[in-house]
Amino acid sequence: MLRQNAPELLTRLQTQLNKKNGTPTIPKDGHAAAVAIVDLMRRTFTTIPPMEIVNAYASNADADLWAQFGDRTIRVLADGVQTLRAVWMGAWNAGNGKAIPATRIKEADPKTLIRLYMRKTWAPSKTLRTVSSVLNGRSSAHSTSGAVPRKHTGKKSKARK
Repeated sequence: MLRQNAPELLTRLQTQLNKKNGTPTIPKDGHAAAVAIVDLMRRTFTTIPPMEIVNAYASNADADLWAQFGDRTIRVLADGVQTLRAVWMGAWNAGNGKAIPATRIKEADPKTLIRLYMRKTWAPSKTLRTVSSVLNGRSSAHSTSGAVPRKHTGKKSKARK
């Protein structure tokens, strides 16, 4: 859907970004940044419910999904760009980026970045059971407390006797 419509998508995305509707607040710390990302996910799922896309494709694999989802896709992409910009600006501010001399700012070596990202201890994945402590600002990143939605298997549950 995106590849086939890339020129239109980029033009319309730029137009949407130029509108500057509701620029997100720059997060002050990591917790606020995490909340901003989760809020972005919630807004995205509200704008384009995932099951709506699945059902549209399932009902007709040859359907033009761009015609059905293009406008909303542009909106969520613009929201993502603006939110990620705010998060990166927050990280820059938190790291006192303005104090870094321009001569020290340079492109990172891709191999170094790959080694960083491949470390399992760097930015570890979280499940619904373990992310609540991070989002709530508690120090234990491995806490399993908090309400956790039941796993949806797509099967109807049988009444217990």
